[in-house]
Amino acid sequence: MSFDELLLSAVDRAFLCLGSSSKDAVYFSLKEDFRLPRKEIPARLYEFSEALERLFGIGSRHLEILIMKELNKELSEEKPLKAQNYSDSNISFTRYVKLRKQMFEKPEDPNQFLILTDSDLKPTTKLNTRLAEKHC
Repeated sequence: MSFDELLLSAVDRAFLCLGSSSKDAVYFSLKEDFRLPRKEIPARLYEFSEALERLFGIGSRHLEILIMKELNKELSEEKPLKAQNYSDSNISFTRYVKLRKQMFEKPEDPNQFLILTDSDLKPTTKLNTRLAEKHC
């Protein structure tokens, strides 16, 4: 399975916490209102994060954390992390996904220092993990 497929699966499961019909409504809104079809989410993470924020306001952080947790579950079988700290307020959703993608695509050295550029990341996006303490 590719990283993009694993990410989309994690997004599906996080949206299911809202209910099946709500999940469908979110995907419909992403496609119609934001011109962001489901299959383009992995390539357009920043726009996806922005769209969630416009749709859910502060609740978007809760969804992003759920997606991160679901993605970590997906990847734990492939590339386990020794520890995962969702309370790091300096990591954005887009940064986390990009880091996990780098780890997934570079299995030869899991201890390698990972470097990301911030050119396509929203620098002010912070995660409030207290919102995700109680999830579905």
